[in-house]
Amino acid sequence: MFFDFLFGAVYVVAVLQKDVSPAQLGFLFGLSTLFSILIEAPSGNLADRFGHKRFLMTGLAMWGLSLVFLSLSSSIIYIAISLILWTTGMALQSGVFAPILLSSSKTLDRQELFEKLARQTSNARWVMSAVGALLIWVFVARIDANTLIMVAGVGIIVLAGLSFFLFQETESTSSASTKLGLKFIVRWLFSDEIRPLVLANVLLGAVTVAIVLPWQPILTLGSDNVGRNGFMLFFMSLAALAGSYSTKFLLSKFPYSPTFFIGITLISIGLLCVVAMPVAKIVGFLIAECGFGISGVALGALQQGKFSDEHRNGMFSILSTVTLISSTTMNMVFGWLWGSLSIFSAVAISAVTIFILGLLFFLMGKGVMKNSNEKI
Repeated sequence: MFFDFLFGAVYVVAVLQKDVSPAQLGFLFGLSTLFSILIEAPSGNLADRFGHKRFLMTGLAMWGLSLVFLSLSSSIIYIAISLILWTTGMALQSGVFAPILLSSSKTLDRQELFEKLARQTSNARWVMSAVGALLIWVFVARIDANTLIMVAGVGIIVLAGLSFFLFQETESTSSASTKLGLKFIVRWLFSDEIRPLVLANVLLGAVTVAIVLPWQPILTLGSDNVGRNGFMLFFMSLAALAGSYSTKFLLSKFPYSPTFFIGITLISIGLLCVVAMPVAKIVGFLIAECGFGISGVALGALQQGKFSDEHRNGMFSILSTVTLISSTTMNMVFGWLWGSLSIFSAVAISAVTIFILGLLFFLMGKGVMKNSNEKI
């Protein structure tokens, strides 16, 4: 989403400019992530039971209002409230698009629809990221970070209103109570067949941190120049878009699991290039972003094929909870490695670990995740 990336490129700088120390910033992000972890899985199950359009509108409205509130906040207490509302709003609306689109689609080949949905949403995500980064690069000298955050918040609130007219409410797909539905989804999560998907979502959380956390200090030499960040983010978004778009060819040649592993391998290679080629660090991040685009589409299509219609949003949300826990853990581990060794050592160790886990996913997936209507 364009407004999300508009916010994402400036919010760290904006919060630090409100006299919040780095230590306080880390605590605030950890607190808001904790709320997201607690809300993510139950919200998906509730959306399956009471309607996905309601949760889409509520989540977007809360998300947008939180950004407007953040742009106006100066007290650390109000900043904390804003960030908690931000992650809560995101959790409420996460995963609802697939059930909404499936309910209105007349396509008979469900797996083909899942693949198109994963690729097109990924393409749109990276296009909007590139556009947002380009605008920040061009206009940041004229517009301060808080104004950009307010614009992003208002834009998301408008999208919440438009959702009322653009989408039809889905019928309830789950007849079970919230408690019984969550119990069923948790049992599903720990089944042998789904274990590789759990590992893949752990990888997704680790990969996100391994790319997002170091790129700004490495490529911008620790500068808080948001315009320069926009410049770098623009090209990294294009690389991710290229990876996402390439899955149209890759998935015509390879099943989902090997394609996901190809993406993970490119991420590992790219991060190692960042360490090994100091004069061409941007090349390494571009390779990693390309792999990120590939792996995101492959995993999206793969896991949608494993969800049941009755619990589709709930299953998506509990896997998203796994990703959130993984990214929170990875943030702490990466930060410790960075402080104890160096940022380049942290990147190198992350790259090797990600490749090993990716290989383990590939080996676990063979012979386990098989379905008659699904290419694994």
